[in-house]
Amino acid sequence: MIEEKQPARRLLEQERGKFAWNCIQEIKKLPSAELQAEYRTRALTFNQMVQINGLGATLGFLKAKATKEQKGGQEQQVLSAYGYLLQHLTNWMHQRGFVANEDQKFDALLSWVLEEADREEYRRATTECLAFGDWLRRFAEAELSKEDSQQATGPGQQGGRE
Repeated sequence: MIEEKQPARRLLEQERGKFAWNCIQEIKKLPSAELQAEYRTRALTFNQMVQINGLGATLGFLKAKATKEQKGGQEQQVLSAYGYLLQHLTNWMHQRGFVANEDQKFDALLSWVLEEADREEYRRATTECLAFGDWLRRFAEAELSKEDSQQATGPGQQGGRE
């Protein structure tokens, strides 16, 4: 019976890894090196935040910092690194069947946790977010530059520390 569960677990880990990889590739395509570095920091600390504060409080924190006003006098809101992380978590949990995200809201996971999840679902969601967070952390660390390495390389300079 254990042999039957291992392939399913391996497949789920592969799905998590592939989804996390795609999320990091999306962040790498963004033009802002500052946003990429901030996402890296958030991905590296996400699991720790969940373990200290709980899933709901962590998602609430991400939501609070999720958007910033676009410069130039426009009132348009754009996602920050926090918002992208919340969106990636929401999309993954939607794919896993935890969240019905028909409206494609980037914060549907938070709404689900606050309004619909019972104790058992909350615990399962926390476990799943932590497992997904492991993959995000690994790939963010490997693929996204640190902020100080971006600052070390100024205009006209080559190299920098990594």
